[in-house]
Amino acid sequence: MTFRNLTIGGVAAVLLATPSLASDRDRALLAISQAQTSIQLASTAGAETWAADAQARANAALERARRQLSKSNEHHAFYAAREADAFARLALAGAQTRTNATPASSGEYLQ
Repeated sequence: MTFRNLTIGGVAAVLLATPSLASDRDRALLAISQAQTSIQLASTAGAETWAADAQARANAALERARRQLSKSNEHHAFYAAREADAFARLALAGAQTRTNATPASSGEYLQ
């Protein structure tokens, strides 16, 4: 990677992280990407088993965000993606809590 590529990547990161400089579409795309990552993490942790409702709501909100973005409703897409991320994080926490409270094979709870 060259210095020029690093500089361009750094500038892009600053633009996306700064709401006043990023376009609404960029902010929506970034929020959708973050929601997808959170949903994948929750799924890996077993959210479909231990926090199915929250995981389903996360997936539904993500789909709504994608639909809104395809209709050029970037503002609505951003907030739907944020909602998806919040539900995915809730599902992840629920899955982690349930996994930690599952009885061990010896009949004792995990410490």
